[in-house]
Amino acid sequence: RLVGYEVVFNQRTTIGDGWIEEIAPGAFASAPGDGADLLALFNHSADHVLGRTKAGTLTLREDETGLHYDITLPDTTVAKDALENIR
Repeated sequence: RLVGYEVVFNQRTTIGDGWIEEIAPGAFASAPGDGADLLALFNHSADHVLGRTKAGTLTLREDETGLHYDITLPDTTVAKDALENIR
């Protein structure tokens, strides 16, 4: 399993070539909810799905810290490699 925060509120992050992003609490309040099939991807590749909401292998929730995720990883080489790289 992978558990953590995809986004932490009120924390500046540099993205790419000097872009700075800061996400405010409540930013995900109107995000896709019931019925949406949201995916957790390795390296943003649709060929490397680590979890998905419709399959029940990805749970997302906003709390006071940020956007929390819980992924039940599949038994795939990509998932095993991702977990090892994170360790």
